[in-house]
Amino acid sequence: LCNHFFCGQIQSIRNNTSLTSEQNIGLPPVNYDQFHRGKVEIPKFDDNFDVPRFKDGIELQLRDLLNARDRMATSQFTGHIIDQLDFIYFEEPDRRSHRHHLTVGYRGFCCRYCRTEPGKSGRFFPSTLKTLSDSKKTLFALHVHFIKCPETPPIVKQQLFSLRQLHPAQIKPMKVRGGQRVFFRRVWGFLCSEKKSAACDFEKNKKLTTEDSSAKA
Repeated sequence: LCNHFFCGQIQSIRNNTSLTSEQNIGLPPVNYDQFHRGKVEIPKFDDNFDVPRFKDGIELQLRDLLNARDRMATSQFTGHIIDQLDFIYFEEPDRRSHRHHLTVGYRGFCCRYCRTEPGKSGRFFPSTLKTLSDSKKTLFALHVHFIKCPETPPIVKQQLFSLRQLHPAQIKPMKVRGGQRVFFRRVWGFLCSEKKSAACDFEKNKKLTTEDSSAKA
């Protein structure tokens, strides 16, 4: 179910979108046959830890860090969602019941257009790879945000709406080869400041939080 505003946004996009393929929405076509036939090497999890995170003093975003091979391991819908994100860092106003274990400075992401303020909805801080790769909690939740967000350009909303229709067909064979799983492991690696960062280790954070609570008790 959806509220009247969200349904209205979807209907508006649908009325203005008669797009059935990536060629029609201003995006370059992707030849997924190479991936499906095993001709494209699946990225390795460790490949991204030595990738520079800054250029000329400016932090690179996921859209800059993910390469063409990474994008072949997921659907265009997923890739286009990622392109609309900016990195953000956890602040005390962001702390909620399910975020009690996160440390200030923990890296997350938000809409690049509205740059939601700390403490407000629309800021995502997945604490585990499982949460990040859960489409309902991350991918589709982000899509809902972009549909509702008044700052998101109409063309981006239309592109995402059309690519969402192509998503199931594109993602099905990738699940068989494990591409989608590896793609999110790559994204997860970029969310971590380093390979064995405490901020990226949920179990370690959980243990530290428990010990801290015991010490205070």
